[in-house]
Formats: sequence, C-alpha cells, structure tokens
Amino acid sequence: MEKYKIIETIGDGTYGIVYKGINTETNEYVAIKKMKKKYTDWEECISLKEVQALISLKHSNIVTLNELILENEELIMIFEFIGVNLFEYAKNINEIPEYKIRNISFQILQGLAYMHKNNFFHRDLKPENILISGDQVKLADFGLAKEINCNPPNTDYVATRWYRSPEVILNSDKYSSPIDIFALGCIIAELYMGKPIFPGKSANEQMNKICEILGTPNQSDWPDGYILAQKINYNFPQMRSKKLKHIIPKASESAINLLESMLNFNPSKRPSAVKCLQHSFFQCNDVLKFYGFKINKEDDSNNDINGERNKKNINFAMSMNSNNNFMNLNNDDNNNLGGGNISEPNLIGNDNLYNSEIINNNSNNGHLYSNNKFKGGKIKFEDLLE
Repeated sequence: MEKYKIIETIGDGTYGIVYKGINTETNEYVAIKKMKKKYTDWEECISLKEVQALISLKHSNIVTLNELILENEELIMIFEFIGVNLFEYAKNINEIPEYKIRNISFQILQGLAYMHKNNFFHRDLKPENILISGDQVKLADFGLAKEINCNPPNTDYVATRWYRSPEVILNSDKYSSPIDIFALGCIIAELYMGKPIFPGKSANEQMNKICEILGTPNQSDWPDGYILAQKINYNFPQMRSKKLKHIIPKASESAINLLESMLNFNPSKRPSAVKCLQHSFFQCNDVLKFYGFKINKEDDSNNDINGERNKKNINFAMSMNSNNNFMNLNNDDNNNLGGGNISEPNLIGNDNLYNSEIINNNSNNGHLYSNNKFKGGKIKFEDLLE
C-alpha cells in the first residue's frame, strides 16, 4: 500500500469501505476497497467469489481489478477509478433522453452477456453498482456474485429490495442469471421515470408493488411461483395489470416491449442478455453512431433499419465492445437460466489483451494479483464486416 494515498471515503458497505485514492508513482486516481473481515492467508482471499469473478472477467463494461493486496490481515482491492455511479448520474439530470438510456442499457447488457457466458451472475444489480465515466459504463461491486452452475441452495437475501425479482422475494433457492435481467428491467424503467418503479418498504409490499403494475401472475404462466408462495403461506394480491406505456409514457414502443419481457414473473420466460441485445430497441442508428459507424444521410433514420446493410452493421455493433472484445450474439438456445448459449466469444485472448499474473507468495503480506495495462492492438471495423 506504500504507493497508494487515500484521498477520501467514497462508500461504506456491509463488507468493505471504498476510498478514492491516488497512485503516487503514476499520479493516477484509483478506487481502494478495504475489506472489513480479517484474512490470514492468500488461500482464503482467493476463495472469495468476488475475487474469482474480478480476476476471471476481462471486459470493457466490467470494472478492472488492478491489484489485490494482503497487508496486516487486511485484504485490499485496487480498482480503476470511475467518476460516478448511475444513481448519482441520474440524480443530476432532470430528464435522461432515450438515446442515452439506450446506450447505457446496451453496455450493461454487454457486460451481463459476457459475465453470464463466463458462468457468473451479479446478484446485486442496482444503480449504485453501475459506474459511468463519459460514455463508458461498467458493472461494479461483485461482492454477491456467484457461479451460474453452482449447486443450490442459494441464499435468499440478494439484491437491494427495489430491484429484487419475484422468485427471490418468494425465497427461491434455485434462482440464477434471470434475476439480473429483472433487476436491469427495473433500472431501465427508473431511468425513464426518474424514480424506482417498485419502491417497496418490505418483502410483502415489494411484491404488492410489482403486482400493482404487472398484475397478479397467472398460475398456468408461473406454476413454480405458486409453489414458492404456498411454501411460505403467501397469497398473491388480486390485481389487474396496468399498461407499462401509461406508467412510463416517455418510453418508446420498442422500449416498452423490451421491458415487458425483462419484467416477466416467470424467470424462464425472461430473455437472456444476448436476446435483449438483439431486441429492436437497440436496432437504430444511435447504437451504430456510438460504436463509430458512419451513417449516410439517407440512412440516418430509424425507418431504414430493415435494410440489409444496416442489419449487418447492427449485428456487428451488437457483437463488440470498445476494448476490442468480440462476442457472437447470433446464437442463443433460449436457455435463460444459464444466461443463454452464447457461442464461444471471439476474444483476442486474455493473455494477449492483458498481462495479468498471480504472484506466488508464501508470506501473509504482499501482492497476490497484478493486472498491468491493456496492451491489445486495434482492429478495423471494415475488416470484420467483410
């Protein structure tokens, strides 16, 4: 920790305190997370799901872990510093235009698609855990992250209440990546509305808030939900659904259609992150412009997105992120519980993209993990579109 200087406290959570700091050798700002629990050896540190996820996941829409330090029984994580979280960002804007909501949602979904493909789901997606710097959006705080294929039971206390999916509210222990999709649906709705869509003050009220808008779930549509409810002696309130367009009038029809699918009671019927990225909401020139494509004046209209050229560009824009990581988003077997069967991502390769190393250290102090600067080359869009 000698080369890092703490400037101020950013946040104080259940498991750790996060500070803004500076690397005195490079003068770069960093985020420093000090865990509250004491750790005595590296094996205990590396067994943390948060550490495993952060070391495994290399993506431009996921926050970068630079170093992992164990010092005097204190586990310290050094991250890249990102200016504000999505909650702070939205609080300072009177009304977020739809094109910005689209770009934010697109990047979050790219991070989730990559994360789910690599066998992790977040479990605590909320505006405070999404970071924004300029046009760049990154998922953060993987303290509750877990493997998708791990054996149940899963803990029933995950996610901040307002973003908690119905199956989690009903104490399911077999939930998986679809809970991230429901949470993101809540977040997207909040960006349009300027306030949470389901602001419950307790588990019962949370479910009531969901039913007030989505209506009472039909038993034939979600039989597992009724089994879960019966186990805890819960009776769904009898309510008629409201049109989301009336609740979120500023959202376009394609946005409403996407939200309706993401906020489905039945987790097996929610689209995977990949399917969300393929939705018509993202098939417009806003996305193409964001990823650097030149749009002809005659094509600069959402009415032209059915043209073959634009289809090709859209599919490619959906399959890349700004650090030249590529993923084929055209293959999904609808296995939503596993986040979708994404074909092998066309990554340049972690060894080529990052110079990361695990440093074997038998002492109880030192650096376990070091992630040096990104060193991948540039690839021309035109070469990949041919």
